[in-house]
Amino acid sequence: MGAPTNYYVRHTNGVDSAGRGLSHATAYQTEQYAIDDILATHGKGADGDILNICDSALEGVGNIAAGGLSLAAYAPSQTQPFSMRGYTASAGDRGRGALKVVGSPGLFAAAPQYTHLADLDISTTNSGVYDLIAVGRRSSISACSVNCTPSGGGTIRNGIAGTADDITHFLGNYVYGAFSGTGIYVRHSTVVMGNYVVQGYTGAGVTGIGGGNSYNAYFLRNIVILKHAASIGYSCFAYSSFEGNVVYQTTAGTGRGIRSTRFCNHIANNIICGFSGVGGIGINIETGPLYHVNYGPNAFWNCTSNLGSGITTLLSAADVALGADPFTDAANGDFTLTATAQAALRNLGWPGQYLGAHANTNSHITIGAIQYGTGGGGAVSISPWKGMIG
Repeated sequence: MGAPTNYYVRHTNGVDSAGRGLSHATAYQTEQYAIDDILATHGKGADGDILNICDSALEGVGNIAAGGLSLAAYAPSQTQPFSMRGYTASAGDRGRGALKVVGSPGLFAAAPQYTHLADLDISTTNSGVYDLIAVGRRSSISACSVNCTPSGGGTIRNGIAGTADDITHFLGNYVYGAFSGTGIYVRHSTVVMGNYVVQGYTGAGVTGIGGGNSYNAYFLRNIVILKHAASIGYSCFAYSSFEGNVVYQTTAGTGRGIRSTRFCNHIANNIICGFSGVGGIGINIETGPLYHVNYGPNAFWNCTSNLGSGITTLLSAADVALGADPFTDAANGDFTLTATAQAALRNLGWPGQYLGAHANTNSHITIGAIQYGTGGGGAVSISPWKGMIG
């Protein structure tokens, strides 16, 4: 398999004319024209196509009209996927293209499969958009800034109701604004890693990351900030892993930090803070059978109850009850650990020691999203949100 074919869009200096788009100098001007002309004039690349969208500092923001982008004719497939990503001067240089959704249903007319987005800043002007970005199976959204203001239902999701969508990745995104549903809506077999989700809407019923039908999902090293007492940090159905996440409730939370409606989840190395309202619980399993493959250690601060129902384990490790806010300045987005928290959480993560006659290896895992190693040095953290968070 070779490489996808690169095409280019410049919102100010591009021209929508047949046969263009193969270089920065001959860029298209709009995304839908580009998609249609790639198919009609150039033909689908043997290994798919990438639509590179020039940095908004140079070319401004592209408006996506009501109805959304249609990939129905293009029909991305496993062997011929379709991608959109930002660039500044050359493909893949990590510039940041910008798109604004100005009508329903969202960025896409229908959730496309085998579709990938990266290095894009996406916003909306429409309060009626429920799923600002919806993608189907074997797709990904990576290193995108997604602003769902004014109020909508949710920001990004995978899956189409009634289908077993799978193997979708949400990696290193900054999701924020007035979403009133779920920040990152997850269905089956989804990897959600390194995302930073900030609830801007202050009404009830918000979940940072999760989905009622999600199973076989992996929630890894995400940070969720909540701003309504009844909100939930992470939620799933069953058979999922929650590893090294942070949820920080800024009010006296009455909801749940991590919530599962069923069984057989792996929940370890997470930090949960602020569920201090009446009935607030750090980790809770709602219904049975009440069985987990692995639980703990996790760390808690300022929760009415650290653990609720359903915590039954074969493997378990001691939780850490923190005596103070573990973060340097969470209110301003600094989730590095204080010196006290580093001392309390370093080297206590699971697994602590690899098994095997010759595996004399300590994992030195710090509980939480940021790793600090064995000594008192600085945190090991390559921020996927650098340049996106204002």
